[in-house]
Amino acid sequence: MIKKILIFVFIILPSMTVAAPALQAVKQAPSSVHIFPQQGMFVFYATITSGTLPSCSGDNRWSIKTDKPGAKELISMIIAARTSGRTVTVMGDGTCNPDGYGYQVSYMYYN
Repeated sequence: MIKKILIFVFIILPSMTVAAPALQAVKQAPSSVHIFPQQGMFVFYATITSGTLPSCSGDNRWSIKTDKPGAKELISMIIAARTSGRTVTVMGDGTCNPDGYGYQVSYMYYN
């Protein structure tokens, strides 16, 4: 019995934990969309609802590097949500864009 408990505590339990996103903006319509073509950046605003904020300039500003894999799809989602009034949930990886364009988007989905 003790062997089963130890297996659960040291092997199964740690594998059951799911890492929470570092930043999250839940069920929001993105606002104030900006495109910086020279820098290859797409920026929008959505209020941070949870997570540990890194020290980025421009709170609630999210950025997508346009040459990142999946960037076109993420940008299309933001534009569609903005024009239709739909809400999205945005997840960030907890890091700032190195050029000062806000929080980096990890992934997002429609609500």
